[in-house]
Amino acid sequence: GDTATALRYYQRVIPQWRTAGAWTPQWVTIRTLIDLLTRVGACRDAATLYGAVTSATTGAPPYGADAGRLRRSAARLRDQLTAAEFRTCTEDGKQLDAAQVIDLALDAIARAAAKA
Repeated sequence: GDTATALRYYQRVIPQWRTAGAWTPQWVTIRTLIDLLTRVGACRDAATLYGAVTSATTGAPPYGADAGRLRRSAARLRDQLTAAEFRTCTEDGKQLDAAQVIDLALDAIARAAAKA
């Protein structure tokens, strides 16, 4: 419930997963970050990350509650963005390599924290 605390958590854990090279927990973390970013109104960043996670070739794919949360986030993003914005953001996300996804996630966290 505390956005600022949650953002600080993500800011700490994402670099740790990067250093460890642990892609399965990294993707799960980024998928939950998409939900948080969507809820705080950082929809363009969330949609770009959504495009990245849905095209990821490393780590385990979402399933169960993780998959359901990702579907709900996508539905909220489609409600908040125009169809063209959502498509552009997700296509941009699909073009990112893993390092760029992590950099975007950290930048998105910083932007959201500045508004929180």
